[in-house]
Amino acid sequence: RIPEYRTLLEAGCGWLDRQAVRAGAPSFADLAADRRARLVTAAERTPARALPRVLFLNVLADGRDLYFSHPDVWAGLGYGGPPQPEGFPDQDRPPKPRDAAGARP
Repeated sequence: RIPEYRTLLEAGCGWLDRQAVRAGAPSFADLAADRRARLVTAAERTPARALPRVLFLNVLADGRDLYFSHPDVWAGLGYGGPPQPEGFPDQDRPPKPRDAAGARP
């Protein structure tokens, strides 16, 4: 969606690294997990058009979209995959009852 996506990633990662250096670490990757999380939260809270916020929103959306579109993830979600090409062969029958956890067999 962004023509200069690579530039966004490079600039955004540079921002993350500079913030980490300010915090006393050599780079963002070298920060402890809780400090990385705080820095990402800070990026999320910057103004709408600020580089850190744009980076946060785009990486979040891409990560979510790519993660949930991957077939290896579907089983853990109880999703059998897209209905095509098989379609809905049982569409003329009533839904199966749910189990105690609320899932259908």
